[in-house]
Amino acid sequence: MATKRILVGEGSAEPTVGFDFARQMFSPDSVEFFFGVRRSSEGLNQLNTPGVSVVANFPGRGMKGLTTPPQNCNLSAFRISRVLDSGRLQADALLVVATPPNAKGERSLGTANGPLQSAIDNAPLIIVEEWEELPSLPGAATIPADKPLKVIQHKPATFAPLSRPPTELDYACAEHIATLIDDNTPIQIGVGGIIEALSDQLKTRRNLRIISGAVGETIRKLHNFGCLSPSENILGTALVGDADIIEWAKTTANLRLMSSREIHNPKWLAKIANFHSLNIALSVDLEGNVNAESIGERQISGKGGSPNFAQGAALSPGGHAIVALRGDRENSLVDKIDRPTIPGSHISYIVCENGIADLRNKSLEEKAVALKKLFKQSP
Repeated sequence: MATKRILVGEGSAEPTVGFDFARQMFSPDSVEFFFGVRRSSEGLNQLNTPGVSVVANFPGRGMKGLTTPPQNCNLSAFRISRVLDSGRLQADALLVVATPPNAKGERSLGTANGPLQSAIDNAPLIIVEEWEELPSLPGAATIPADKPLKVIQHKPATFAPLSRPPTELDYACAEHIATLIDDNTPIQIGVGGIIEALSDQLKTRRNLRIISGAVGETIRKLHNFGCLSPSENILGTALVGDADIIEWAKTTANLRLMSSREIHNPKWLAKIANFHSLNIALSVDLEGNVNAESIGERQISGKGGSPNFAQGAALSPGGHAIVALRGDRENSLVDKIDRPTIPGSHISYIVCENGIADLRNKSLEEKAVALKKLFKQSP
């Protein structure tokens, strides 16, 4: 008996009812569902059955709906796009939420692109959970009219945020990050409590340019505060937010979604002068290598686009990769990270609530001294 692989879409609208449909369609073969980011657990109870396995590239809170933890794949966003386009990651079907067809017979994934355009282009079959209320943002991944489809009706899931609410320590970290961001800076911002705290700290900045992954509440606030350049598009890969975020996106004329083929490509990012990436970590080692994926044996997150954006920032003329983490937690600073999410060679600054460690142009020994001072460890 063969195993059929089904890629699962993501974004503000996630598949909820198509898992049983796909399993029955490929019966009696076993089925492997391959997830990117997952926020909501709605519908995942359908996967807790014999003959179903789950792989997650970026496990989110929604994965808690599984009785058996998913197998970890963990490729960066750009890498996922590359392996899809090269055929090294082959799928038997793609399961997504999409709009009804337009006059040309095309369907839009509405609020998501990223690696999904590569997935659409290379999937032999697409299972569409059709949702009439899904908005269609400029640049969203598009299903061509001639693509083989199976269409079922979507059941919307309750919105589940990717980030927790910020704390006082998150605001302290964000205050330090803000000192590194000047007016007119192109920035990428990740997700997390520290990032959620950042918009208030940047509210006086002007003509910032957004080139990012998930577009959510922080970017909306920056837009509403008047921080963003009116002459530049807000670029991202997916809209992630509640009904208020969706309404904002529908009325924001310069919001554009992009494929990971470009926006996660470090060479493409390197052409943007002064590009700054802002991401969150769980730990850093004495060489400045960053872990944003696990605590001990427990998988927390995935690479996502952070290593791609950090590399792009490191290659950008005048650019800098900034990584923030909480310093009050055990093992925030460790001796060695064997498989870093972002290598220390790409990172300019490490930030925690205590301040900033400038790692630019420092030897490994000098980095270790700066980091121990930041995290208040003995030399």
